[in-house]
Amino acid sequence: MIRPGLITGPGDPSGRGGYWVARAARSDEPMLVPDIIDDAVQAIHVDDLVTFVIDGIEQQRTGAFNAIGERTTFGAWLERSRAIAGHAGEVVAASPEWLAEQGVAEWSGPDSLPLWIMDPEWHAFLDRSNEAALAAGLRLRPLDQLLGELLDWEREQGLDRERRAGLDAARERELVAALRG
Repeated sequence: MIRPGLITGPGDPSGRGGYWVARAARSDEPMLVPDIIDDAVQAIHVDDLVTFVIDGIEQQRTGAFNAIGERTTFGAWLERSRAIAGHAGEVVAASPEWLAEQGVAEWSGPDSLPLWIMDPEWHAFLDRSNEAALAAGLRLRPLDQLLGELLDWEREQGLDRERRAGLDAARERELVAALRG
């Protein structure tokens, strides 16, 4: 049994995985982020997942596997996204409670901030052991490579396009202004 977590990579129709690196590339304007810097984040590149599944079928592998990326933090994901995309602007952190009061959705969808899960009972979704899958042959590309591939794809799609997940530039500016009072 394969239990993937967040699956992403070029072509991700949800827009979640590529949001932060695309946002970092869009402009150096202040970037609004949920104040969850130490929260866990895990994502697997779709190609890494497919390779693991196909190899498992060919090898007749049995067992249960969390086929997920390496654990990192939201802060590290954001830092690497900014570095890869060249974002030199300010990062503005807002409490999850404030964001929810402003109508910002967690996780996905329009007017959301991806990779943020407010309900602590769901935090384990992005913080699970992949040890068994790694021991069984799961190979994961490094985070910088994953984010670089996502950024290339996001640029091809258009950084200012309407997204299925995330904030558009105008809404983000509005929220930053409201936060600063």
